Amino acid sequence: MNETKKNILLGMIIGDAIGSGFDGLGRGHIRSHFKEIGGYPDPAPALKGRMERWRKPGFYSSISQFGLLVAACPQGTAVAESFTEYIVRCPEVKESESGVFRHPDGVEKNLIARIKNPGRQIAIPEQPSVRVISSSIPLSLRDNSFFEQIIDAISYVRLFTRDVSTLSGALSITSLLRYLMEDRPPSTNYSEACLESNGLLIEEISANPGALFNSGINPGALEAGLKELNDILSPVANIKDETEAEAVICARMNNRLKTPITRASVNIPHALIPYALVLSAIHGDDPSALYQAAMKGGSAAALTALCGSLRACVFGTTAIPEILVQNLANRKKVTAIVNSLKDGAISAPAIEDFLRTEASLTGKEGEELRAKQRHNRKKPKHDMPRPDRESKLSKYAVESWTKIDKARWRKEKKKMDKNIP
Repeated sequence: MNETKKNILLGMIIGDAIGSGFDGLGRGHIRSHFKEIGGYPDPAPALKGRMERWRKPGFYSSISQFGLLVAACPQGTAVAESFTEYIVRCPEVKESESGVFRHPDGVEKNLIARIKNPGRQIAIPEQPSVRVISSSIPLSLRDNSFFEQIIDAISYVRLFTRDVSTLSGALSITSLLRYLMEDRPPSTNYSEACLESNGLLIEEISANPGALFNSGINPGALEAGLKELNDILSPVANIKDETEAEAVICARMNNRLKTPITRASVNIPHALIPYALVLSAIHGDDPSALYQAAMKGGSAAALTALCGSLRACVFGTTAIPEILVQNLANRKKVTAIVNSLKDGAISAPAIEDFLRTEASLTGKEGEELRAKQRHNRKKPKHDMPRPDRESKLSKYAVESWTKIDKARWRKEKKKMDKNIP
């Protein structure tokens, strides 16, 4: 069991790292620049001057950083409290508003700001975040009861957002991984397995309404969120074509959305989760599966983190290309932490050492990004006063122009029209 837990955690981190480079990019745009990938991609060619989106190849994001802090929370303690203490102790990073945490979304940034600035009145958002769902994966690895896991997931997600779809999604994924670890050999039809584990989840919620109300949750709303997810999972459970499955997911979601979607790799929990399950099932133990998932773009890091953890749970790390393991940033520290989970616990000193290293890595990535932005900065245009402009053009005006004279005049005028001296 501990070996499987180690695999799940490593699969999440590697999935996050490969998807992070394409996070926020459109699928067609990615395909036009990358016909295929065989390692951690450098997204620079696809950014068209928008280098603020650049991610250093092999670097995982806040998904894995938060996830590792969750995995390090001591057994028998309240996850939300221990997790918050870790963030308070995180070192600062120069020119980084989010400290050590790399590329967080708005919901994650909000949490960091609230914890780092306790005196400010910052409201908890109600927006969805698929990244929070992916970082909740390690909650499934704790040695506790099923209901204790539910309470841990509720307390963790509610640190970030009040969105019910994010909460139901996190509960669904963590319950699914627990279900797969207990089911030997585990099912490779992840959608069917998720429907079964969601059924058990709904039963547990129905049996403990008082405890959920005490956690600040309306059990009826939570059950409704899980049933909505099941309504999308059911019709795609046996579809073997990812294009067809995505079309069904989007059509189902569009019945509930004001703005229709055409891709399932978006920041909508009840679209992205079924899509991750379908992709994982269709590609099986194919080593290129994570590459294919990353090239879907959109919320790519969250998608590939889910796919990576599911694949590692069922097939082990043999389903993850070795090049991704070898080229992972901070590999030695990450491997040591993952192996300590295999042995039963992650020590507080190990996590504190990890965070110090993360501060250095985040600072290094920031420095490289600023260097790239300076290198790609557009040259400023210079306005020329009208008298100088006319004077410069007049030297090309002669009584009898040749073709060369006209060409020179046109060329010079064109430059001036563009404000280029």
